[in-house]
Amino acid sequence: ETCAPPAASRYYGLALSSLPAELDPASLKRQAQMLEELGEVLLIQAQYAAAADTYRKMLKVAEALGEAPCKARAWNGLSWAQDRLGDYSGALDSAVKAEAIAREAGARAELARALFRRGWALFRMGQAQAVLDIGEQALALSEELEGRRDVAFSLKLLGIAHILAGEYGGAKKYQERALRLFEEMGDPWGVANLLNNLGENARIQGDYVNAVDI
Repeated sequence: ETCAPPAASRYYGLALSSLPAELDPASLKRQAQMLEELGEVLLIQAQYAAAADTYRKMLKVAEALGEAPCKARAWNGLSWAQDRLGDYSGALDSAVKAEAIAREAGARAELARALFRRGWALFRMGQAQAVLDIGEQALALSEELEGRRDVAFSLKLLGIAHILAGEYGGAKKYQERALRLFEEMGDPWGVANLLNNLGENARIQGDYVNAVDI
């Protein structure tokens, strides 16, 4: 939370190494949670291969637990890492698996994130209309669940989908809404990312002065 990911990685490593060799269900849950959070920290540091390995370990723990929401989160995390590695077909496949598991289990928060991840993979593949459709689904579900972070990510997805479709006014509308949410949540990573997207939106339209200011 203080934006010190190297320190976070170190402490997560120490925490994981302190777990006993034989784990009861409660300890397995703690292990899965720590692996999930470590994966996110590794992604922030651009250690994408290590993050993918971490989410694969989380998936094995989730399977041992037999908990569907945990499995869906592991597949979602792996999809994120695969996206960063440039493996867009792998990212799409992992997101589809997360979505199927979440739907069957009625895990709606995980489903919202799986929709985002599937939409993001399709954006990488240039499928604008599919991304717009999935983005609207993700946004509606996230708003229904009142998950501000998921709402912000859904708005971000719709923003880049509109850029892909050449609809720059719509892109700006969604990007500005996402930016406000990230600012309200005090999320510097999200704020920086949305400012980058708004700058790119301006640049594409030839509004170079505004792009520089953003």
